Amino acid sequence: MFWRLPCFLLEPARARISNGDRGFMTRMGRTGLTAIWVAAFAVAVAPPAVSQEADVRAGTIAWEAGRDAEAVALWREAAEAGDPDALFNLAQAYRLGRGVETDLVEAERLYALAASTGHLEATDNLGILLYQKGEEQRAMPYIAGAAERGDPRAQYLLGLAHFNGELAERDWQRAYALLLLADESGLPQATGALAQMNEYIPVDQREAGRALAQIMAAELAALSEAGPPALASETGAPTPVPAANAPSTATPERSSGIAFAREEVAQPIERVDPSAGLPEQAQAEALAPPPVREVPQTVAAASPAPEPAPTPAAPQMSGPWAVQIGAFGVPDNVERMWKRAIARSYFADAKRETRERGKLTFLYAGGFATNDAASEACAAAKRDGFDCIVKKL
Repeated sequence: MFWRLPCFLLEPARARISNGDRGFMTRMGRTGLTAIWVAAFAVAVAPPAVSQEADVRAGTIAWEAGRDAEAVALWREAAEAGDPDALFNLAQAYRLGRGVETDLVEAERLYALAASTGHLEATDNLGILLYQKGEEQRAMPYIAGAAERGDPRAQYLLGLAHFNGELAERDWQRAYALLLLADESGLPQATGALAQMNEYIPVDQREAGRALAQIMAAELAALSEAGPPALASETGAPTPVPAANAPSTATPERSSGIAFAREEVAQPIERVDPSAGLPEQAQAEALAPPPVREVPQTVAAASPAPEPAPTPAAPQMSGPWAVQIGAFGVPDNVERMWKRAIARSYFADAKRETRERGKLTFLYAGGFATNDAASEACAAAKRDGFDCIVKKL
C-alpha cells in the first residue's frame, strides 16, 4: 500500500490510516514496555522499503494536518532513498509552494525522477508542467498518454491540439470527443471550448465525435475496472517512461476529483494559427512583395507617351455567402492568412469579413452570391491545402 498525494489535492481515502494500522497502534498501548521494545526492534531491523513507506505515510498525515514543513522533511528523506511516492509528493510540495519555496524547476526534476520508476501520476503531471512552461513538443507524448488514461486536463489540451492541427494531426472528430470527455469530467474550460467548436465544426463531424466519445468512455471504464497496473516499487520492475514516439497507455489509478484540473488549466489556451505550420517556401510566397518591373530608358528626343488610363478595379463581391478560412488568436496571423488567400484566383475578388468571438478572430472570404459558388471556392481551397467551411453571414 502506498501513501502518496493525489494530483494537486489530497484525497482523504489515500491519507487515511487503514484499520489494521490503527489496531496495531492500539495493541502497542496496551502491552506496555514489552510491546514498545518489540516495536523498536522491528523498526531497527525493518527493510529500507518499509521505513520509506512509513515516512511517506507519516508525511501524508502531517500534510493533511497542515504541518507542511514536517511533511516535506519526511518525504525528502524517503525521496533521497528513491521512493517514487515520496518523489511525487515532494514535487507537489515544490509546485504548490507548501513547506518549501515554489520551485518549478525542482518540481520538474522530481516529477521526472518519479516518472522514470513508472509512477504514472508523476508522468501525467510532468506533461502538464512542461506544457505550461511552453515546452509543448516535449509535453505532448506525456499529454497523449495521460489523455488515454482519462486525465481531463490532458484530454482538453490534446483535444485543442487535434482541433488546431498544431502539435497533433488535425482531427475535428477526435478533438470534439476529447473535449466532451473533459467536459463530462467537470473541467470548466472544456465547456467554453465546446461552445466555440459548435459554431464551426459541421454537425456530422460533431455527431461522429459524440459516438467516438462514447467508445472512449467505455474503454476507460473497462480499464478502470481491470485495476491499475503494479507500480515499480511493488514489483521491482520499473515501467519505462513514455518515449517521444510511443506514449504510455497503461492504466493508472484514477483520481476521484477534478479540482486539480481546474487549478492546472486555469487559463484558457489560445488557439494556434492553422497556417503556422506552412512550409517556409509557402509562407514566403504568401508574404513576398510584388516583383519590381524594370522601367525602360526613354529616348531624349521622343515626347513622353500619354499615361494609360487606370484599369478600373474589379467590383467587390457582395453576396451573403462566405468561406471561413481560419480562426486566430493573434492579429498578425489574420493578416498573413488573408494575403495567402487573396493570392488564389477563387478568392481574388472576395470580400474580407471577420467576426470576433471571445479571444478568437474568425476570418471569412465573403461576398459569394450563392451557396454553390462558395462551396466551389472552398473545394478549390481545400485542394490547395486550406481548411475551410461554407457559412451564410
